[in-house]
Amino acid sequence: MYYLINAYLNKTQIVIMKNQADSLQKEADKYRKILAQKSKTLSQLNRRLAELAKRYGAKTKTLESIYKEKVDYRLKSGIFYTLAKDLSKFEVYVDKMYTHGDTVWLSMVGEDDRRITEFIKYISDVHFNDIKSIDIEMIAKDPKSKIYRGLLKVELR
Repeated sequence: MYYLINAYLNKTQIVIMKNQADSLQKEADKYRKILAQKSKTLSQLNRRLAELAKRYGAKTKTLESIYKEKVDYRLKSGIFYTLAKDLSKFEVYVDKMYTHGDTVWLSMVGEDDRRITEFIKYISDVHFNDIKSIDIEMIAKDPKSKIYRGLLKVELR
């Protein structure tokens, strides 16, 4: 009788635990379904985010380059004005001037070749932040007159 009662108790416990296991299994399946939906939504959102990042990344780069050009752009007229002021200090005059990009060619005229070279040394020393390189292409005395002509190439930063 003792064994019979224990057998019935064990069967009852097994049935109770099976019912609990079934209810827990249903709850676990419900949460697995929710997790599957959330991971599917998350992967869709990640794909959408990647698309938007690609689309707006190009726009961002374009806007940054436009901003950089707009903010960092230096007016050449300012350096031209400064060069003209410096030319008059050394009594050197410009015969012709030509620009291409950030390069300026000055055809200079002076009564003395020393003034032209002093002018070049002066702008090299004073405007070294504005000038990338400076090169005197030639200095020659005009045989018909007593004027010296020089061709100066200045690359701006």
